[in-house]
Amino acid sequence: MGFETAQTRGETIGMILQLLGVRLVRDKGPWSPRIEVIPLKELGRPRIDVAITICGFFRDMFPNLIELLSQAVKLVAELDEPLDMNFVKKHYLELRKVYGDELAFARIFGPKPGTYGTRLTEAIESSSWSKEEELVDMYLEDMGYAYIDRVHAVEARNLLVDVLKSVDLVAQIRSTTEYDIGDLDHYYEFLGRLRRAVEALTGKRVEALWMDTTGAVDRVRSAEESVEIWARTRLLNPKWISAMLEHGYDGAREIMKRFEYLLGHAALTKAVAEWIWTEAAKTYILNQEVREKMRKANPWALHRVIEILYEAHKRGYWKPPEKLLEEIERIRLEVEQMLE
Repeated sequence: MGFETAQTRGETIGMILQLLGVRLVRDKGPWSPRIEVIPLKELGRPRIDVAITICGFFRDMFPNLIELLSQAVKLVAELDEPLDMNFVKKHYLELRKVYGDELAFARIFGPKPGTYGTRLTEAIESSSWSKEEELVDMYLEDMGYAYIDRVHAVEARNLLVDVLKSVDLVAQIRSTTEYDIGDLDHYYEFLGRLRRAVEALTGKRVEALWMDTTGAVDRVRSAEESVEIWARTRLLNPKWISAMLEHGYDGAREIMKRFEYLLGHAALTKAVAEWIWTEAAKTYILNQEVREKMRKANPWALHRVIEILYEAHKRGYWKPPEKLLEEIERIRLEVEQMLE
């Protein structure tokens, strides 16, 4: 993402270069670095291939980094090294048979020019999808444009599919304390959808990591653990809820958005435990004090939260006790009567 790259001064870029087994040399000043290959003997491990997904803002903000990363991939793919020690070269030779010399180097994929994300957030927020496979197809279509050194946004959905089939792990950096994994729809849009797409294409479970570099000590957690921590410290935290509701209409709307993001993570990241839904229902719907504050501040937000709980149940992400559902239904009818 563009903002995260700027905020972290390129932590993700550094990670990619390290996986490839190259380093930057700035002997011509800070703005014109050259790429130097780290010898395998010094590296002490194979060169790891990478699949890089970008948003449109990164594309427009950092064309120089797209060029740099493309050059790094090409440099590594052309090294005279054993294939079991250079997976970039191994995959390049396989892809070259289908896509030709230049396109086989592509490892950067993003939206087409003029667009900045995918349609996934709109689909989640409007509930306009029936199966998760539809979301996978939507993601592959929207992100299926390759960016290489001399090729800008060429349509390459099939190539993206083949590149993703070799992915074993996906990762996302958190660059600011303002947003955690459940506070922004782009996290499930890119991290979650990438994970779900790889799993759909390969049939295997893929680990997803949430890397928090905002503190004095970097922390790397699984997406599942990160969603749980976010739920405990924000969504279900009485102090956070109270502070949000102090902002009236807007605060209630922001709470509602967190429920939409939670549904996005359930559908795409697959990192939402069922107990989170149960506790969320008890905290916001069954808790009369919180419910009344939301109703007075923004009854439409309260109604939307109830709808999302029903949707989570309908889609199989949450299996609540029957008594709990009956109580939620009773409250839903009360809220709808008030809105009418």
